[in-house]
Amino acid sequence: MGYAHQDNCYIVDDLRRHIDKLIVLLRRIDGEVAEGEESQLIDNAIENFSNNVMRCLDEEESLLRNSRSPELAGHLAQHQFLSSQVNLLKIALLSGQLTVVKSVVTFLQTWLNYHIIHEDPDYIAFVMTTF
Repeated sequence: MGYAHQDNCYIVDDLRRHIDKLIVLLRRIDGEVAEGEESQLIDNAIENFSNNVMRCLDEEESLLRNSRSPELAGHLAQHQFLSSQVNLLKIALLSGQLTVVKSVVTFLQTWLNYHIIHEDPDYIAFVMTTF
């Protein structure tokens, strides 16, 4: 097993940890909204989630580009959609629409779980075979 393959294993494991963190952060946002926490606490949680989403997407997209994945364009489109939902989450909070925040969080939890189960395994399998 070459070094590139081992590096990819580490990168994939790191991405899985990032995704697990995203799910935890979404649960935190959901809990803070449900408990009626101050807007600033929710804003901090959303900003933390947003920063982690961007970091995770950057790493995943870099891995896909480096492996020359044929699924790159489709995966990038999915990531752009995720980014737009994160922006919607921020806008909903800024405008005081906590029911929209809750709806977007619920949607993002479902979306991330689907993406992890149905989309990511395909690109991970491809990446692991290319190096």
